[in-house]
Amino acid sequence: MPPGYCEEWWSLEVEHATVDLFGALDMEKLSDLLEIPNTELNTFLKNPLSSRPKIQQAINISKKLKVPLHPSYTYHWKTISPDNLLMLIGWMNSMNIVVENNVVNKIILPFDEAPKRVLELLGIEHTVVNNEYVVIEKENSAALAVSLNLKEKEDIKKIRAAIEENKEKNVLEIINIISEIPIRDKSGVFIGARMGRPEKAKMRKLTGSPHVLFPVGEQGGRLRSFQSAFEKGFI
Repeated sequence: MPPGYCEEWWSLEVEHATVDLFGALDMEKLSDLLEIPNTELNTFLKNPLSSRPKIQQAINISKKLKVPLHPSYTYHWKTISPDNLLMLIGWMNSMNIVVENNVVNKIILPFDEAPKRVLELLGIEHTVVNNEYVVIEKENSAALAVSLNLKEKEDIKKIRAAIEENKEKNVLEIINIISEIPIRDKSGVFIGARMGRPEKAKMRKLTGSPHVLFPVGEQGGRLRSFQSAFEKGFI
């Protein structure tokens, strides 16, 4: 079954892109190109599960090396439908967007249960303020904005048009048409399981007030009834 895009996969793609660009895995040249210290770069690539680039570093790496966006900033686009995506974009028509140093730093939306559920399905972290606003902040707002190629509120019309033109495709394909950066499938295949909570179960009380539990065996019938065994006359 296909796996979801993960940190180790991203790390290998960055290394392969570096070799394609420079002819070898030259970390000094890569550091100069990306303007990221060599030690920091090595940490990202050699220990991808314990460290990750900041969102702006991840965007820079993707743009300059033509590699997909880091999985920490990739959302579960395949889990929603094009109609869900249109609902999300329609909701974003009412947003306030805060941009700092050419990076989207905050998206503020009016509270609405249905499109908020789309954020949950995508795995986009957000905060509800007084049941009035939904706020997407910092790295999450920047990652969502770069995935949608959203730089200002006026871009919403262009994004909506692109979605409506490609409604026959799945949402991940649509996102890759919209975004300047390749986006991989983070979901892969989900295996679901459900379990009860035995610690929350109520006590099972025996009706009546028996003084003794007596082993009546098969003669007690399906309910192991003492009365049934008595009627049989033996145990």
